[in-house]
Amino acid sequence: MKRSRAKSRDDIMALMHVTYIGEDAVPLQQYTDMMTAQDIWLRKYHELWEKLEENTKSSFCTALWKWLAWCDSKGFDTVMHPIPKCVIFLEDLLQEMVDKKSKDPFGTVRVARKALSKIRELQRGVPSPYGEQFSKETLIKSASSKAFAATTEARIGPNTDPLRDGFQATSLDSDEVVRLLDACMRHQDHFNGFKVAAMVLLGTAMGFRGDDLMDAKPSLLALTPVVRCVPVPMQVITCSLRTGKVNAYGWLRYSGFARHKDPLLDAAGALADLLVFTLNLTGLDILQKIENQDNSWWSYRLLFKDLWHADKKQDRNALAKPLLNILQEVEGNPVVKSKVLHLFRDSGVILLASGGAGLELLQIWGHWAKGSLGQAYIEKNPLAALQAFAIASGWEQSSFMRRHFLGRALVTVSPEWIDAIFPGVRRLLEIVQARNARIQCGKGQADATVQDCLQKSFSSYGGHADRDARLLEAALWQLCTWQSTGCGSVNC
Repeated sequence: MKRSRAKSRDDIMALMHVTYIGEDAVPLQQYTDMMTAQDIWLRKYHELWEKLEENTKSSFCTALWKWLAWCDSKGFDTVMHPIPKCVIFLEDLLQEMVDKKSKDPFGTVRVARKALSKIRELQRGVPSPYGEQFSKETLIKSASSKAFAATTEARIGPNTDPLRDGFQATSLDSDEVVRLLDACMRHQDHFNGFKVAAMVLLGTAMGFRGDDLMDAKPSLLALTPVVRCVPVPMQVITCSLRTGKVNAYGWLRYSGFARHKDPLLDAAGALADLLVFTLNLTGLDILQKIENQDNSWWSYRLLFKDLWHADKKQDRNALAKPLLNILQEVEGNPVVKSKVLHLFRDSGVILLASGGAGLELLQIWGHWAKGSLGQAYIEKNPLAALQAFAIASGWEQSSFMRRHFLGRALVTVSPEWIDAIFPGVRRLLEIVQARNARIQCGKGQADATVQDCLQKSFSSYGGHADRDARLLEAALWQLCTWQSTGCGSVNC
């Protein structure tokens, strides 16, 4: 299905203007009192093609270029009629995908089927069925069923790897995120390194799709304090969007993120790094325009290929190529993923689900319609049920992430051993715990320092109390802290 000349959107436009003149052709629409035939066609064009999202258009164009190449190879005209001709194309396309060992032949055939149903309605003279009715034709449904069976076979066949081909191929785990960020910092192209690091952390924190990242702007960011968080108000960075894959009508939507407790994983820090680099080393004149009250800087994108494209929505390659390059540079083994610009949304929702976020919160965070979240994201990744695994293993739901790393350190030691190794420490521990209890209850203040307690406790045993106190002070405080947080226990 290879075409001899370069692919062009002009080919697709010409395909829409093809006219069918066969015996069953629909008579061409004539002038009316209100609209010309051209006006009627343009209205159809707007409804069927112009209103589509750019990502959808790109997918349809890929399928339609395959149609043009197939017609060339068969010596057929490019009219999408009769139905059996379309069926043969879909079956040949399916075989091509199977030969390439595609993991989703049905997805490719489905996109091609939808593209054909759109364009054949625009081709003058082509009779019905159109749209959904075209997809419901018996022969078309048969081709779709074969494609669905091929995808099932590709996913569960003997040569498949359920882990590598499953959720691990479409999301980043915590270790991969750390390794990827490390590769970003070491990347020779500093601008792309900062850009990919910000892309990963912002996309994961806010659940951005690739289309959201391609259109994100610094002018849409705002800092919002949450004053009810004490003792220090939380600073939340919010981002507003009026565009996106599922936002055809331009509804205003918000997302955001807070400072991460781990500086390496802090999206705000990655955003700051990117902005500082962009403003100082790329020559982007945002600050000058702000100073001159020139609002044209509002059109600048947060993630852009170069200065010449900074004020335009980015194409997928502008973001995907730097990410793919750095994924290959990850220390150890290269990280191989599919749907690279959707990695972050997949990874973010699994991170939230494994931390205990419920479906309602996830739907608000990801702006999902009800019913689409579970099948598309949650059920595909076992880590989304991490809390269930913990509860079934005997951990408390509210604390397993904090305590699990010390779970195997719970030790029962006989009192005789403790007295032999640390004489007096059990009595000392009781004193310190009683003092801590008084402080927490607000009933008193500490009436002795740790050094005083140690000297008093060890004085009855003789020896060098000062020296012993200094040696045990640090270890004792660690023990007391461990006990008070409930992360472990020593049975005395």
